[in-house]
Amino acid sequence: MEINEFVTKLVESGFTEEKATLKVKKIIEKIKEKKGEQITDVEITALLNAAITSATANKGERYKGLCIGYEGKYDQNAKIGQLALDKYNNAATKAQAIKDGFVKEMIGDDGSVAVVPIDMRKFIDKDNKYENRGYGQPLRSRMIRKCYFIVDGEMTIVSGNIDPALGTEYYIYGKKKGMYINTNRNGIQKAGTLDKSPLWDAVTKFAETSDFAVNIGDVPFLDIWSIKLTKGFIKNGGDTKTGGRWGVIHGDELPAGVFGFTTNEDTAAILSESDTGNEVYVLLKIKPPREGSDGVQAAFLGVIINPESTVNNELLSEIDSFITED
Repeated sequence: MEINEFVTKLVESGFTEEKATLKVKKIIEKIKEKKGEQITDVEITALLNAAITSATANKGERYKGLCIGYEGKYDQNAKIGQLALDKYNNAATKAQAIKDGFVKEMIGDDGSVAVVPIDMRKFIDKDNKYENRGYGQPLRSRMIRKCYFIVDGEMTIVSGNIDPALGTEYYIYGKKKGMYINTNRNGIQKAGTLDKSPLWDAVTKFAETSDFAVNIGDVPFLDIWSIKLTKGFIKNGGDTKTGGRWGVIHGDELPAGVFGFTTNEDTAAILSESDTGNEVYVLLKIKPPREGSDGVQAAFLGVIINPESTVNNELLSEIDSFITED
């Protein structure tokens, strides 16, 4: 059967011709394995077309990046929906909100009224190239999160309904504008997980040249909500009531340290498994200080542990036990 059409689609999505050809052949083998050798070329073509179309839809260019942190998900459409409801709930603008289609009143069987915000965006992009399939329909939730990747030695913020893991490399699909990439739900594909030492080395190499990395002594002077990577040592930490983790990272130039809560399960797990004194890189977002506190507070978006400091801590613990034993 002819496979050039499908090879071309993969090449356009970022694969080399050699790799694309191999991928197509492997997919055909997989289809025959699952469906049996009696399957016709017509059926194979249909399945192959569906699989590749789905895998390459709206992906754009391909980049390779290392995830070093991410934030929690939020509903990007929530603000739009609230503005529509505010217009409806204002006596002066209620009639206009209904007339202009910002909201729709849904009458229940019991006569109760539920007000639903309507999606009034004809296009989903600023350039008005991509039509919004949900136009005129009830506004749905659009979950999204910001993730932080090292791409070609530079910090890149990738936004989408995605679920990366710290210390893992991904292929990222989208169009890079400055330091930003917007992508869809299938916009990242796992490329590999780095072991602890290569991961530490990769982040160290990035920190040595990037303006995104700062000395821990400069953290107190950062603007609120700014995001930076810094290096320090774990001073202490503990579990939160909600299942997260809090910690304090300090250094010689900031003895009091930076207090922070984790924003994701990966970071919480890493901190829970670490020891006091471990050297770490922390990707943090500066937050307003706690009431009654003059210290620095931050959200911890990602933590990378120096594996050498972990080994040293274990050794010191063994030596301490040896010295104090009878």
